Amino acid sequence: MNRLRVLLGILILFIAGGVSASEMFDGETCHVEPDEVIQGDLFVFCGELLIEGRVEGSILGAARTATLTGTVVDSIYLLGGEFIMRGELGKDLHFGGIVVTIQEEATFTNERGGLITANLSNTVDDGATVPGNVINLGYQLIVDGTIDGQINFWGSALQISGQIGDDVTASVGNAESDGSSSQIQTLLIPFPFEVDLVDPGLVLFPTGYIDGQLEYTGPTPGSFNNNQLATDPIYNQTGVTIFDPNEPTSSENIERYLERVLREFATLGFVGLVFMIIIPRQMQSPLRYIRSRPVSTLSVGMLSFILSFPIVLIMALLSIFIIFILSLLPIDTVVIFGGVVLGLANIGVASIFYFTAIYVARVVVALAVGRVLLRIINIRDNGMRGLFFSLLIGTFLVSLMTTIPIPAISWGVNAFMAFLGLGAILTLLRAKISAFIASTPEPTLVSPQTMAYATSNDAPSPSFLPYLNEDPPDYAGPIIEQDNSPGMDNLPEGFDWWGRSDKD
Repeated sequence: MNRLRVLLGILILFIAGGVSASEMFDGETCHVEPDEVIQGDLFVFCGELLIEGRVEGSILGAARTATLTGTVVDSIYLLGGEFIMRGELGKDLHFGGIVVTIQEEATFTNERGGLITANLSNTVDDGATVPGNVINLGYQLIVDGTIDGQINFWGSALQISGQIGDDVTASVGNAESDGSSSQIQTLLIPFPFEVDLVDPGLVLFPTGYIDGQLEYTGPTPGSFNNNQLATDPIYNQTGVTIFDPNEPTSSENIERYLERVLREFATLGFVGLVFMIIIPRQMQSPLRYIRSRPVSTLSVGMLSFILSFPIVLIMALLSIFIIFILSLLPIDTVVIFGGVVLGLANIGVASIFYFTAIYVARVVVALAVGRVLLRIINIRDNGMRGLFFSLLIGTFLVSLMTTIPIPAISWGVNAFMAFLGLGAILTLLRAKISAFIASTPEPTLVSPQTMAYATSNDAPSPSFLPYLNEDPPDYAGPIIEQDNSPGMDNLPEGFDWWGRSDKD
């Protein structure tokens, strides 16, 4: 029940029903000036987002880095790398990404305003107050400030040195595992975010206090004193031997799951970004088949993927047979060249097909998922901005679904998305080929009789040769004398074999 509450809270991060953007910002740098007021909701797709003014609605979108120093009257729904809050927020912060920091100057004007986040690191600084609940799925949650509501945490490391006004329900990692934080820290090397990861486990520092029920699950007990709790804690120890390296704990599974999500998101996002930049129109074309004919598209992809294995095998055997035939020739160079060409051709064709099936196909499905979600929240942007935002949202959701730590589910989801995307691509390719064949005129067959020299009665009319005059001069051909000598009497007037004329 505890984990169900956490997952339901995370789902809210991606469902912002009823939000429609009235203003749109996009670009490398997006800035709401200190004296600027935006009426209604704000849709953003930015590299760096700085809110110093006032937004009379919600913020919805994505940004690599975002900083709130001004005012947002409603909620924030944001995907990105880092979010720093030291301004005023009316309702809740919904964030999916890497780092969230609630600084001392941050203010929630609504008494129920809270955090619903799915990210690597979440920090509430000393002096900051969150009046509502904190729901977090991630690696670590560090609370140095005050949380008036509940904490629901599903991750690895939970450290509390501030005041918690209600219950704390948490699933944490193994406090005796060494090197977990440093290993995950290496994943952040490519990102320009400053965050220090702590070791797994539950730690309640001397200044921390929980004025509610503490219930936590983990392989090892937390570090705290009972006088720091309003009631006796409830500890649910996992039935895993903590020193058995072959049997990971639930929190370690969560860490690995988050690592896989991040890795899958980075891989699919990179592939999708490259293809969207190079061939944006071609990446959108298969979407209509997913939308209009999902069943047939899925069947085409599944059948094509299954048939690919015997086809690849037949191609390999045929190449071996051809190389064997070439080896009978007394020319070693031909054998080597033929073997290299055939080997590269087989590897190239197979690599392109399976790369398309495993990566490009799932990117196409992610793009379709992102576009559907944007339409659900009443955002219809058919430009490159909407396209990239659809790719970002869809890729994140696909990464969450395809890396579920249940093999049967993850394999099934991956296969479904790969078959659906591959079927859409192949259906589009078949339609393109059919259209090309239909538009190509059939060649006109000429019989040998028509190739013979035409008689004077069969001479082409001027309509077939518009570059000729209507009444061309009637030049008579040379007459061959009986003695087989070249005749010169009936040549056209002024004709000279040596390039001279009578006028010269």
